[in-house]
Amino acid sequence: MSVPANESDLPRISVVVPSYNQGHFLPEALDSIFRQEYPDLEVVVMDGGSTDDSLAVIQSNAHRLYYWQSEKDGGQSAAINAGVRHCTGDLVAWLNSDDLYWGNALWSIAHAYRAHPHHGLYIGNGLRYDQKTATYTPFCSRHVALDREALLHGTDYLLQPSVFFLRAAWNEVN
Repeated sequence: MSVPANESDLPRISVVVPSYNQGHFLPEALDSIFRQEYPDLEVVVMDGGSTDDSLAVIQSNAHRLYYWQSEKDGGQSAAINAGVRHCTGDLVAWLNSDDLYWGNALWSIAHAYRAHPHHGLYIGNGLRYDQKTATYTPFCSRHVALDREALLHGTDYLLQPSVFFLRAAWNEVN
């Protein structure tokens, strides 16, 4: 892991994990966040009132969570937005409970933020897992870059777990 010499200027990263009856995936999703050992991290779990073992998973991780709740909500988007309202990070993202952060994703985003602290959106590539061959392939085979045109007309190559927002930009868009 590439740890910066001066950790005092690292951004706080907030990750919202929306979940509903995903108890069999949730432990690995949370572990993929925490094993990165990022020092200024907030993790918010917004569970939609699951009836499986999700609550037990959440409670077993409660000491590492900034905030969590388990109650009926208005669906995934409502849960994400409600979760972000609890966050204080410079950067915010959400990780679906059946997704993972790979490698040093949080550190990579922190380095990008340090190099370009006023950008509103930070993106990377992601990997797809093929269960039959047990292999990972890049979601996008070419360099991942955005411009205003791509944002206006949509893209087909952004993978949600690889997208982080400057909190100020998230708030500005509302």
